[in-house]
Amino acid sequence: MKGFTLIELLVVVLIIGILSAVALPQYTKAVEKSRVAQVVNLLKAAKDAEEVYYMANGVYTSDKENLDIDWTCPDGWTCLLRGDSREPGNTYDKMSAHRTGNTNWGIIYSFQHRSDNTALANKLYCWAITSDAKAVNLCKSLGPHLSTSSGYARYTIQ
Repeated sequence: MKGFTLIELLVVVLIIGILSAVALPQYTKAVEKSRVAQVVNLLKAAKDAEEVYYMANGVYTSDKENLDIDWTCPDGWTCLLRGDSREPGNTYDKMSAHRTGNTNWGIIYSFQHRSDNTALANKLYCWAITSDAKAVNLCKSLGPHLSTSSGYARYTIQ
């Protein structure tokens, strides 16, 4: 008689199950980080284009058509560009992106208009609701901790 015993087959299935339980979360995290990299590149390019627009016009724009870049948000993401409605000296979130249908975490580029010296000024960071461990772990893998307040954790993107 040739073949495998039931015990040998169960051991193989058990080993495959353990490997997939360990490898699958790491794989999904790596895939999500690569998607985040696309969004980060878009927001960095948009920030540079906003600064060029500001130098030419004296204000920031809320119309992405005014920016000299391809503002195509990656599939599965919602990307927002906000207007120049704040007073000089204030910091606010100018550009942001989050996974469509998931508002537990996202990527933000926070602008500083002039002399505001807050911790979030001129930063590209990942934010996550602190009660969502998966979102916090993803943001944590992107860079060092920046701040935590009002139920949100923020991590600077390098």
